[in-house]
Amino acid sequence: MAEAFLIRTPTDFERAMATDAGDYVKAPLVTPPPELEEDLRQALDGIFNDLQYVEPGDGELFASYLGGIKGPLDDLHRLGLTLFALVTHGSLTLGDHPTLGAPKQRTIPNWSRTYYLVVPENGFFRIGEDVDGTVHRFSPNCTTAVAALADASEKQTGITVWFKADRVRVSLEGDVSWCQQCCLDESMKS
Repeated sequence: MAEAFLIRTPTDFERAMATDAGDYVKAPLVTPPPELEEDLRQALDGIFNDLQYVEPGDGELFASYLGGIKGPLDDLHRLGLTLFALVTHGSLTLGDHPTLGAPKQRTIPNWSRTYYLVVPENGFFRIGEDVDGTVHRFSPNCTTAVAALADASEKQTGITVWFKADRVRVSLEGDVSWCQQCCLDESMKS
């Protein structure tokens, strides 16, 4: 089971952090043109450089952190991007750990991980390379999209991303399998 949050403001970020995830992964799903790469990198640094040092219960420190990420979140928006926080739940298995001379794996139960996906605002995606695969929006309200992204993030499966619906249609030569939950309006246009 996964939860998802579209993050456009510091308040959105606070809601995502309230899930009390054990760790996080920053995962840009888009590659900006070279002239925008530095702007993207600076925005992400402004959001994530201090994240490891704050917890939602830290009062003033957390409030200061949230105030400090407003500008970088606005910068992402100016680039046509946003954060899609995907919180997964399960067990974390750590690699071999020598105990008394014998390798041993350790498992941490009830572990949560947040994947902060950098995605196009109002963008679309498909999991894997299958051209018949379902195309979704980055919508926290589409349970199928959230489950597919969680599975792909955990398994490090490829994700194809588009900024606009017309690019999806061109890329897939008009034969698009739109999700009936999050892309119903697009499927009506096909």
